[in-house]
Amino acid sequence: MSSRRLSARRDRSPTGRSPGLLLAGAAAVVGLAIALEGGLARAVNGVGVVAWFVAAGLLVRSLRGARGRAVTSAAVVALVLVLAFLVRPSDLSAAAVGFFVAGAIVAAVARDRPIGWALLVPAGWLPAHVAVAIGRSILREGVAIRTEPPPTTVLVPLTMVLAAAAGAAVIERWRAGRPAFRSTPGHAD
Repeated sequence: MSSRRLSARRDRSPTGRSPGLLLAGAAAVVGLAIALEGGLARAVNGVGVVAWFVAAGLLVRSLRGARGRAVTSAAVVALVLVLAFLVRPSDLSAAAVGFFVAGAIVAAVARDRPIGWALLVPAGWLPAHVAVAIGRSILREGVAIRTEPPPTTVLVPLTMVLAAAAGAAVIERWRAGRPAFRSTPGHAD
């Protein structure tokens, strides 16, 4: 059995999917917390953030034995930092485009388990975003963190996760020689 086929099977195993599913669930919970108010919002957000960090740790753990780890890790860290500075948590379109492109770049660099690596981008974004926000607050002495977020802000956390996975999936399909997007049945390409 080829190592490429073995890698694909490992990505599809229930334990290989668990950190990604947990990250998507955590993102949905964080999005829900944005829609809520008061103490309930803080409690739900706390649960979401803890789940997000656990998912990030599980992703890192699941990728320990991956080939090309040093180069792919460097790409993930660089892209996380760029996105932490550029993507605001209230900008749905920037999140969708930025994380899709980042997921595709990481998947192109990754030699093994590209979707898992791509999911590390949104997994690492939250801690990097918090660090950047604290840094900006210190440098600007008390900048307000948030006022009234737009309604689409609820969708941003899950969009980041799904966009990164979609970008990686497009690269995987391209590498496998399949079209990145399926055409509609009955229509010529």
